[in-house]
Amino acid sequence: LWQRCVEMSPEFADGWRGLAIHAWNKQHDYELAARYLDNAYQLAPQDARLLFERDLLDKLSGATPEKRLARLENNQEIALKRDDMTAELLNLWHLTGQADKAADILATRKFHPWEGGEGKVTSQFILNQLLRAWQHLDAREPQQASELLHAALHYPENLSEGRLPGQTDNDIWFWQAICANAQGDETEAMRCLRLAATGDRTINIHSYYNDQPVDYLFWQGMALRLLGEQQTAQQLFSEMKQWAQEMAKTSIEADFFAVSQPDLLSLYGDLQQQHKEKCLMVAMLASAGLGEVAQYESARAELTAINPAWPKAALFTTVMPFIFNYVH
Repeated sequence: LWQRCVEMSPEFADGWRGLAIHAWNKQHDYELAARYLDNAYQLAPQDARLLFERDLLDKLSGATPEKRLARLENNQEIALKRDDMTAELLNLWHLTGQADKAADILATRKFHPWEGGEGKVTSQFILNQLLRAWQHLDAREPQQASELLHAALHYPENLSEGRLPGQTDNDIWFWQAICANAQGDETEAMRCLRLAATGDRTINIHSYYNDQPVDYLFWQGMALRLLGEQQTAQQLFSEMKQWAQEMAKTSIEADFFAVSQPDLLSLYGDLQQQHKEKCLMVAMLASAGLGEVAQYESARAELTAINPAWPKAALFTTVMPFIFNYVH
């Protein structure tokens, strides 16, 4: 049908888009889908949906952040027409070490909630605060870092999304403890560590809207180590590793009550690959918590090869050398 459409009306962009969707979803042919979407976007260069789907195609095929960012920055005026594409742009800036660019957008843009987008912008806001706080910590400016971390506990109104009940913010409190310790305030450091060590310690196969991010378990364990609760921390990380090993052997099916599976997108992602990515991330963080540097690096390399834009890659790639030296 779409082939007949473009034969009759080759100037009709949506016809090429339909061919691209079929090429990816049914034929699993990246090159063909990319060529069709490129044709569509050339015919309708003001259509932000086509640019979003072209970037999504690259994302699903494991393109590098640099390649994806070049396309979006070359069409930035169009990219900023959509909140979902802006969220991708923010993540790509974070991945390429440009947190200040992302901060400007997060401070000035009025975002609007969209179906399936719950938490996407707020997670980029927190990531941005953490990355910029780390820059200050690395420059031995703990007070400035602490101010950014404190601000991360309160979402600006322009993000148009509130905090979830029971949100534990383990990562923020862990780094607040590091800041307090750097300023010689041991009492405050211990208070922050106790907050960082709280929260649920279970991992779900699917991701639901009110779930805590899986990396919160890592920060809990790191906080427990600094509190001297080595046995509890060791058990937590061992259980994470066991979960990853066992779940890696299972097949996953879509849960339509989850916020992450399936995504409500025209181009389909591979559910089993997404599950593998989650297992690798849990295994990677468990190895880091156990002080197993080689296993951590191996899992990180495998995860990055599958998905160069895995969640919070910008943060963990940056701070993990410090974590290994500081905690272990």
